[in-house]
Amino acid sequence: MPRTPPPQMQRCRGFGVVELLVALGVGLALTLAITLVTMRHDGERRALTSTNDAQLNANYVGYLLDRTLRSAGSGFAQGWRSSYGCLLHAVRGGAQVLPRAGSFPAPFAAVTSQLRLAPVVIHAGAGAGGSDVLAIALGSSGTGETSPAVLPGSISATSLSLPATVGIRGNDLLLVAEPGLSCMVQQVAAPFTGGATQVLALGGTYSGNPIAGTDITAYSGAATVSVLGNTAGNPPMFLLLGLGTNDMLMSYDLLRLDGGDTPRPMADGIAELRALYGVDTNGDGVLDNWVAPTAAGYTAAALQDGSPAARDRLVSIMAIRLGLVLRADRIERENVAPSTLTLFGEMGSGLQRTVTLDSDAQRRRHRVLELTVPLRNNIHQIRS
Repeated sequence: MPRTPPPQMQRCRGFGVVELLVALGVGLALTLAITLVTMRHDGERRALTSTNDAQLNANYVGYLLDRTLRSAGSGFAQGWRSSYGCLLHAVRGGAQVLPRAGSFPAPFAAVTSQLRLAPVVIHAGAGAGGSDVLAIALGSSGTGETSPAVLPGSISATSLSLPATVGIRGNDLLLVAEPGLSCMVQQVAAPFTGGATQVLALGGTYSGNPIAGTDITAYSGAATVSVLGNTAGNPPMFLLLGLGTNDMLMSYDLLRLDGGDTPRPMADGIAELRALYGVDTNGDGVLDNWVAPTAAGYTAAALQDGSPAARDRLVSIMAIRLGLVLRADRIERENVAPSTLTLFGEMGSGLQRTVTLDSDAQRRRHRVLELTVPLRNNIHQIRS
């Protein structure tokens, strides 16, 4: 008779083949489930990270552009009849910086070197990839924002006189403007503290005469003076803003206050920059219509032709509408963006801008940002 194994040996028997196959199948199913959950979690985490990064970048870029544009025209807007549309003349250390002798450095080479004064001018398609470039000018004097007239017969190559000099100090930058003539940037010689005297001695880094063939003694009692700011701690901002390579928002200081001649990065992750003008069409100080910077009369060339009509159009611009496409730097495994994006989609077809994304760009997340910035200095002007 066969012998029956003792009970302890029966308890030590291994799994059968069927049991092993079942256990293996369950284990593979669990492994697959865990892998799918992990991959989904990783994808959602990447998407959330990209979304948060885009939101932070949008907040920063929006704040940066709003802060700069909102104050455009400060320091010289009160004297718009004399200053808007005048050709800018400036020297730095005896070297002419405006009008620029050659092209501006990339990515602003397509912008005209003969820049005329205005709070904002949109140079359509002048940036990298056909994006727009903004020419923005704002002072920071904080001395009442007035543009007093020069006392008749007081202008010489080294000085000029004003009815009052309260609030003016040494190293202040002055904008001397007169209808029919160019604008000249000059500097108050240091040391100086305004008050008792009416005479402003000119001297310093930004003092020079003549500039590009224009002599300051050609100005008369019809000239006005606007205080733009101070090089020693409260400088103005005369900037070009636009996109360069690698989705970088760049700025260029037209007065070269730091002595350099190289554009500086301001923010990254911006794939497209477009802008529109908000215009007051009937002179009541209220925005009536949106106009593309390619429309007749509102191209950069038309707004800077120096005519009275161009000057009036410049002062009628009440706001700037910005449209940006922000791009994440993370490249995904599959397409996560559509082939096209639309800016200003709620406006008419003539104002909308379509941005086409290539196959590589579609593997990166994008976000459309639009904001409207009022030009408060133009809004508050009396146009009659």
